[in-house]
Amino acid sequence: MKRSYYSNLCKTLVTIAEIVFAVVFVMSCFLLVTLNKKNITDMNHLTDDSYVHSAYYSGVFEDKLNSLVQYLRLRQEFETDGVYDPEKVVNISGEDIRQSGEQVELSASDLQWYYSLSDLVAWSKSGYVMYGGKIQEDYLPVTGISVSDSVTTGVLTPEEANMLYQQLQSVLDRVGQEETIYRQGLNSFDGEETNLSYVYKEKDRVIYSNLEDAKTSMDLLAYGREQGSYFYYDDDTLMFRTNVDGLENFYYQGMQESVRGLGRHASFLVAVDTDFIMEDDFTEAYREFVTLHPWGMVSLVLIIVSLVGWLFSFVYLTLSAGRKDTDELVHLNLMDRVQTEFWLLGFIVLSVLTFILIAAAMGYEWDVAGMMIVVGSVSFLYNGVFLIFYLSMIRRMKAGVLWENSFVHWVVVSVKRVIDTWKSSTQMILYLAGNFSLILALTYGIFGRKQLWCALLLLLQMAVVSVLLLRDRVQKQEILEGIQQINEGDLVNKIPMEHMHGHNRKLAEAVNSIGGGLQRALEDKTKNERMKASLITNVSHDIKTPLTSIINYVNLMKMEKVENERMQNYIQVMEEKASRLRQLTDDLVEASRISTGAISLQMTRINLVEMVYQTGGEFLDKFEAKSLTTVTKMPKEPVVIMADGRRIWRVLENLYNNVSKYAMEGTRVYVTLEVVEGQACFSIKNISEQPLQHTDEELKERFVRGDESRSTEGSGLGLSIADNLTVLMGGQFIIELDGDLFTAKLMFPVV
Repeated sequence: MKRSYYSNLCKTLVTIAEIVFAVVFVMSCFLLVTLNKKNITDMNHLTDDSYVHSAYYSGVFEDKLNSLVQYLRLRQEFETDGVYDPEKVVNISGEDIRQSGEQVELSASDLQWYYSLSDLVAWSKSGYVMYGGKIQEDYLPVTGISVSDSVTTGVLTPEEANMLYQQLQSVLDRVGQEETIYRQGLNSFDGEETNLSYVYKEKDRVIYSNLEDAKTSMDLLAYGREQGSYFYYDDDTLMFRTNVDGLENFYYQGMQESVRGLGRHASFLVAVDTDFIMEDDFTEAYREFVTLHPWGMVSLVLIIVSLVGWLFSFVYLTLSAGRKDTDELVHLNLMDRVQTEFWLLGFIVLSVLTFILIAAAMGYEWDVAGMMIVVGSVSFLYNGVFLIFYLSMIRRMKAGVLWENSFVHWVVVSVKRVIDTWKSSTQMILYLAGNFSLILALTYGIFGRKQLWCALLLLLQMAVVSVLLLRDRVQKQEILEGIQQINEGDLVNKIPMEHMHGHNRKLAEAVNSIGGGLQRALEDKTKNERMKASLITNVSHDIKTPLTSIINYVNLMKMEKVENERMQNYIQVMEEKASRLRQLTDDLVEASRISTGAISLQMTRINLVEMVYQTGGEFLDKFEAKSLTTVTKMPKEPVVIMADGRRIWRVLENLYNNVSKYAMEGTRVYVTLEVVEGQACFSIKNISEQPLQHTDEELKERFVRGDESRSTEGSGLGLSIADNLTVLMGGQFIIELDGDLFTAKLMFPVV
């Protein structure tokens, strides 16, 4: 039956859809994370598109406030009378900053701590060299004398020089970067193209501001509210006001000390014109927010849709892996022939290279669109690689070759093949040698190297060996129990194979095979016995009908009183042979019924003494014809047993008939009956006319006769019938041979 949903076209289309869904999902997740990280998208307020009330705007305001405070602090260090002064004299000890031209009364050693601001900035940006804990002095203090020369002339002590070097190094490490920050702040906050305005006052005197003088005299808080968003702080009244979301927490958690560090008795206003007339960072952030904010909801929808689509397509590809629309088989391709470990290693290497590529890409400064392209390209490539690997592994599992097609499996099978060719004693010697060597190595590690992990490994090794020995013992016990059940006749029982391993598994398979063979042989034997019994019964029944007619016609011929003597002899022979054939047929039917169990017994109390006398009387003429003398030893009182009268009579009849056929002429026949330990023991002994070539057990089998020449008229069924009937009635039938002396015994419990 052709299944179109497993066709190559269908699988190709779903594969393309799966890759597209995967790429869209990854790109949407990345976009949503990026927007959330930039605070453009708030997961709790996805539909709120107000820029001023967004966390993104709050973040921009916080960054600007922080930069402004840092800029104002640096103005104090880099300016004189509100103007940048490169000739400003700086005390690198940090104790005093003196303006250029200021008259001070300082000693030569005090002046050694002063440097020009421009020298320090240039020196910091160009870099400095240290050797032996001292700085190579490319620039000199305002005195024009180097520190090392001051030590030589005695102006500075070595200790003061070392302290000076340390403080100079600290200043040089930061002053160049601080000068850059100052320049950036100067262009950003005091330029004309800015939406941010600020006023910093100390005791109602304007210290720093980018507003016109007329505006600085206004109510600062009212001016801030007029602009749109604001931050206001008054050190004297401890007043703090703002309408920017989240700025209050930001101020108290990190900015409070920085703002208060600008000066005492200060008031500070930062306001932003929310009309965003000027082109600055606020305006640029506004355009970015307006552009990217709608994508938050879009990316969330795309994540859900692409995830559902990816799951459906992934499940379909998993189910259809290795399938074709023409049959139910699992088909492997060339890639599936690669050994599992090498295939897995290749996937790991490609995964590592992919992550290295991602890490390298993350090291560059990308805008959102550029990063989306990078993420989409990488996810497309990696998802393709993953699909190839994953579907190959699924096909291997479906075909059942994941383990068989592995390198480890090949090694295990090869080693096992080599080990299996060795003798069991060699395998045991190697096993013991390996364990003993491991125990010695771990013991040395414990006591010689004091390694704790060696003790743990030793415990683990002992546990593993104990488990293996216990498992082997349990498996052998199961095998012994299975053999015992087979020995007791339960040939159907099978030793379970689920938990068998190694040689025990082979032994269990052999035992199960023997039990199965015996069961089949027994079934075949039973079937053959039934077939033979059925054949004998059917043939005997078919013979009886014409035989009865023959006997009847022989009787009719005798009634005609034929005077021809030769004819009378013929009739006599016919009568004898017909009688013999009738007896043989009865014996066959009887033997068949006994062997198939189709016989019912009527157990009654039988006087065995009387039964023996009656049987002996029936065969008196036959015994006299062969000159056999009967020596009888019978008890005077009755010996009563439980038996079927007709069947016990048949048993005795067969025994006497056996004597009459095979006993040597002119010999004695000994018949005895006695009671021994509650058992009635009947025996009849005679000397065989022919040498006995069979054992006692063989003589009890069907169709076995003592006279191999077949010169007698026996069928070979008499002793077999006697044996089977005796056993059915609860007695014992025993034959003893001593040369030509034949003894048959019957034993029944006495009632």
